[in-house]
Amino acid sequence: MSHHLNQNYMDKEFIMLEKNVFNKMLDRINHLEKYVGILCLRHTPADLLIWLDTQQVCSILCIGPKALQKYRDAGKIGFSQVGRKNFYLKSDIEVFLKTVVKVKNKYNKR
Repeated sequence: MSHHLNQNYMDKEFIMLEKNVFNKMLDRINHLEKYVGILCLRHTPADLLIWLDTQQVCSILCIGPKALQKYRDAGKIGFSQVGRKNFYLKSDIEVFLKTVVKVKNKYNKR
């Protein structure tokens, strides 16, 4: 049993760093993480972050709440629930609309 433990220990590599070098590495990693976060925010279109409630989505799609629920249940429209209210990303609704228009155009051409 002790031979097995020694073998596992010997398979590992250890790197020794001075504490100040390690802390500098952590600082650089933290700085990089903040920079990436800022870049993501700057390059994310504002429309992708707009949330709509059920009433707004029903108005945009010209449907009722029950039809919207059917789309949700079928996984055709993504949503987030806060308490008892559902919210939808504007970008998801736009993608859904484009999909519906493509399907309608496909059948109207026949």
